[in-house]
Amino acid sequence: MKNYPLLALVLVSLGGCTLLVDSREQEAECLHDTDCPTANPCEGPRMCSPMTHTCISVGAAPTCDDSEPCTADSCDPSVTGGCVHVLNDSDLDTFAPQTCASGAYQGGDCDDTNSSVRPGAPEQCGNSIDDNCNGTVDTDAPANITCFADADDDGFHNPNVMTSAGCACPAGYITPNPMGPDCADGVNSAHLGQTGWFDHPYCKMGTTTAEASLTMGGTYVCLAGYYPSFDYNCVGGDEQLITASSSTCYISSLGGTVISTFSAKAGTVINPTFTINRCYARWSSSAAVPACGATGDQWQCASSSSCNAATTPGVVQQCH
Repeated sequence: MKNYPLLALVLVSLGGCTLLVDSREQEAECLHDTDCPTANPCEGPRMCSPMTHTCISVGAAPTCDDSEPCTADSCDPSVTGGCVHVLNDSDLDTFAPQTCASGAYQGGDCDDTNSSVRPGAPEQCGNSIDDNCNGTVDTDAPANITCFADADDDGFHNPNVMTSAGCACPAGYITPNPMGPDCADGVNSAHLGQTGWFDHPYCKMGTTTAEASLTMGGTYVCLAGYYPSFDYNCVGGDEQLITASSSTCYISSLGGTVISTFSAKAGTVINPTFTINRCYARWSSSAAVPACGATGDQWQCASSSSCNAATTPGVVQQCH
């Protein structure tokens, strides 16, 4: 009998996939490439080794890159095909960050750490956050306040002109002043609580008001259809500052000490800063008290508290 070197003999039995390896029988893993299905799609394709009849990997695993900046790409062997593309969405509100916009995905989330902030979310009042990511903050919230016009910017509202707003009134509108409405929205000096006195009227026509026009001759006039009004404090009538005719002086020192006072309209307060020997707020008894905006003569003081030394003509009656 002829002797041969010890070689690894691999024989396939006629009956199937049993191998003889080094004189020992061994089950073959595969005979053909079709015997090596890709059970794990994340490992890449496999084939049957003709030498060992075992399944071996012959290709790289898939990269799963979908070229979309809005997704995180990975391979999951439990998923058909292996590749998984998950939307980059840290707050899980179904919107990717605002900087992401490509292909089938649109970002738009201006705060990917807050699930209540996203495109289409309801805008909330007063939180200084762009809840719906449309580039505006608070002002586009659903209308929930009523605003009234304040055309003259005096802080008092026109009750006849209003609009609805979200969190804040638009320019030219305010929420109602608790003191009440403006009786002359268009004249900055005319409003409730006005304590000043004026020597010229403003103009009214129904609910419309306007400043009076000053002519070259120094006269204040109203356009056709308007009538003059001195109701600067919105009480519904003209109030004269000085109504008394008498000879009692209003005299004060430079330091403000009142020597003699006068009795004008009840509630009137005049700061005592006038110099000595000045007669103030007393019309000459020789003429009627002038109407609002009209002129009259006022007494001048003598060296005592008497106001009958002389008169100052052309003093304008102020009203409010």
